[in-house]
This record gives sequence, structure tokens and C-alpha cells, in this order.
Amino acid sequence: MKEIPFTIASFENFLKEKKLMASRCNKCSALWLPPRPICIKCRSDELKWVELNGKGKLVAFTVIGVGPIPMIDAGYNRDNPYCAGIVEVEEGPRISAQILGVDVVHPENIKIGTPLTADFVERGYPFLICYSYAESASIFSSLGIGPCISGQQAGDRMGLTAPNAHQRFHWPHQ
Repeated sequence: MKEIPFTIASFENFLKEKKLMASRCNKCSALWLPPRPICIKCRSDELKWVELNGKGKLVAFTVIGVGPIPMIDAGYNRDNPYCAGIVEVEEGPRISAQILGVDVVHPENIKIGTPLTADFVERGYPFLICYSYAESASIFSSLGIGPCISGQQAGDRMGLTAPNAHQRFHWPHQ
């Protein structure tokens, strides 16, 4: 079997195959996502590819109205913001991703700790990993469209809260 290098290009190729892959150190068992060629815990270069199950929980988020060019090209703007977050996968590591199926107009309803499931969205280059609420997750179409459930609905079902999630920063007027 051909050895696959631990590069971003390899990681993106796995995403195209709808696989969430990490690197695991053979010496200390540390797991790295996105994958890396050298373990920063023990400095070993003896790693192997490991497929993750794609399940996780939301640990941080923000709603973005003025994003980078690929998100603007995808139709996101001040009138159509998107949610970006940090997801802790069940296997342990954390990764940043777009969070789908949340009520970005009412970010106070997005709940920290809510279960999420990986979705793979083709939006040009690069191929993206996104996460959606586990209760409403089905594989999204190539446009990233799928069933939506608000953070409030998901949070209410699980009794989750996110104190001060509704507070936003405002720039003073000049």
C-alpha cells in the first residue's frame, strides 16, 4: 500500500472522500487534527492515519457577517451571516469548522455543548468540513443545504445553556 504523506493536500483529499482523518502518534498515542507529520507532544515522526467518526460537540462559536472571500463568494455577508465554531470531536482533538443548521440571526440560541455531526460540503476549492446539529444531521447536498434546527430547539431538548452568548461587541460611532 502506498504511504500517504501527512500534508494539507492529503487531508483535503480525504475530505473529498467524505472521510475525517487525523494522525496518531505510534509512540505516545497523541491524536492530531488537522493531521501533522511530527508529534508535538513527543517529537516522534512515527505517525499513522486514523479515521474519525465525525461526531463531536460545540465548544465555541461566533457569527460572522464579513468573512473571507470564499465565504463571500458562497453568498455570506452582513445580511446572510454564517456561524463558525470550534468542535471537539469524540476522539478528543478540536477543529474549526462552519456550523450548519443554526439560527445565526439569534446567536443567543446557539448552545455550547450541543452534539454535532460532520458534513462534507463542496464549495469549490478547498473541500470543506462543516458540522451540523446531530439531531438534524443528514448529509447535506453539495450546496450545504439540509434540515435546519435552531440552537434553541436543540438546546431545549438537552437542557443546555450558553451564558452571555447573546452579547456582541459594538464599535463606538466616530
